[in-house]
Amino acid sequence: MPAPTTLAPRAIFPKEEPMIDLKWYVIGAALIAFALLASYNQALGIAAGVVLAVIAVIRISLWFWLAPEKDAPASERGAMIERFERLSENRRKAHNVAQAAKDKASAIRSKFRRG
Repeated sequence: MPAPTTLAPRAIFPKEEPMIDLKWYVIGAALIAFALLASYNQALGIAAGVVLAVIAVIRISLWFWLAPEKDAPASERGAMIERFERLSENRRKAHNVAQAAKDKASAIRSKFRRG
């Protein structure tokens, strides 16, 4: 058996997004369970509706409470990428300044060597 040409890690999850997000399947299953309970017994249906309503209120309030600020990146990954790009730019600028100083010192040295 030939050895693999590259040892790069493979992605665990596929790159394509699913057609429907999994949360919608969970929400649909909860609504179907609510409908089944409501048709079986009105008291159980009301109890299930209250539980679903409480879960929805908690979910929506957490969504608003934990939402990123206007200028903040949407995710931790985005924040890390922004920080990495900013640090890389700073390093590039520092390298350019150091290289310019080195070139200037080299020019001054060569000027004194000639004269």
